[in-house]
Amino acid sequence: MSKSLSEIPVQFVKGVGPAKAKLLANLGAISVEDLFYLFPRRYEDRSQLTPMAMLKAGEYQTAAGQVIKVGKPNFYSKTKAFEIVVGDKTGHLFCKWFNQPYLDKFFKEGQEVVLYGRVEVFKNRLQMLVPDFELISAEDRSLNMGRIVPVYPLTKGITQRYLRRLMDTCLNLYAGQLQDIIPLSIRQRHGLWSLSSSIRWIHFPASQDQQQKAISRVAFEEFFLFQICVILRRKSIVEKKGFAHRIDRPLIDQYVKSFPFTLTDAQRKAVEGMAMDMRKPRPMLRLLQGDVGCGKTVAAFFGCLVAVANGTQAAIMAPTEILATQHYESFKRLFEARTFVHIRVGL
Repeated sequence: MSKSLSEIPVQFVKGVGPAKAKLLANLGAISVEDLFYLFPRRYEDRSQLTPMAMLKAGEYQTAAGQVIKVGKPNFYSKTKAFEIVVGDKTGHLFCKWFNQPYLDKFFKEGQEVVLYGRVEVFKNRLQMLVPDFELISAEDRSLNMGRIVPVYPLTKGITQRYLRRLMDTCLNLYAGQLQDIIPLSIRQRHGLWSLSSSIRWIHFPASQDQQQKAISRVAFEEFFLFQICVILRRKSIVEKKGFAHRIDRPLIDQYVKSFPFTLTDAQRKAVEGMAMDMRKPRPMLRLLQGDVGCGKTVAAFFGCLVAVANGTQAAIMAPTEILATQHYESFKRLFEARTFVHIRVGL
């Protein structure tokens, strides 16, 4: 019997090993299934990158080019500024980092680099301060350039390039083993893709529309499972043995008439609904929803009245002492002296 993806440790995937597995665990990716659900935090559209000369100041943008010049870190300044110049056929972009002098070991002239950050104009030149960057090599260019690229949450020792390569490897090896929980009939009715296709396109979408539909597919499954849990929870409660209250029509009519005002149609409907539920030999599950001051307490009082009329007790819980006191005074004033049901009220 083949293992489920939750039982396959990511450590045994080619290119991982024990050391990398510990780092991936910091991201919650312990199994292959965990890795698949490590979704990108954002995407960069590198299918059509903006030329340097067309970059707009004041906006966060993605740019790519070759490193033209690598400056020497200024160890004597307070900020220890480090700067490189990146260019393409249309122009140059100055990139500056602070208090990271070790970056001079990363950059070499001629390297291809992708940068993401806020573009600014300083001394008549375009610059990015502390941009995110990736060095692109020839062997993994297909995953990192010329397409919509996922940008993942990272931990120390894990780079975007490594995580994309690992994700691509796992998708090619294991995506076909993802099991669809949603029945085919429901997927067809709602036009949902398969789970394996959706997971693949969340990580490496061909378009923004494809990425959005893939995310919607996974979100649908989350709500689908949540609904099943709610239904099973409700089913487990309503199937329990409850107390069937005896509720005569005169009791309802006397309750309605006991107020110094006429109940609204919505209040009458709520009272009738509670009476119907409380007559059944199973627990009542009812949510009464309405605006503040619309008279929801009328229905709550009725439930208490029915319980006492059947020889049991009832309690109304309130979120504050003030509100509890108000309910107590209202209930006492309306029903304690009534002759149709003898009620003793306490706070």
